[in-house]
Amino acid sequence: MRLVVFGLPLLIVILNWLWPLPLPLGLKGVAAALVVVAALYHYWSRLSSGSIFAPEFGSSALFVMGILYCASGTGKS
Repeated sequence: MRLVVFGLPLLIVILNWLWPLPLPLGLKGVAAALVVVAALYHYWSRLSSGSIFAPEFGSSALFVMGILYCASGTGKS
């Protein structure tokens, strides 16, 4: 079940976003492999630390980054 939950969004990103781009087939394959590696990294981070944030960041660092993001005006809806 985890593989379906993990693989379905990955396939949606690759097939709906990456595949229609006007790039050579080999470059699309490399880009798809990079998307898979990035997704696996986020999946492993979620399994190892309980969050999709990188486990090397402490909760206080993430808290400060969130405050700075909102204070910069970028986080406004």
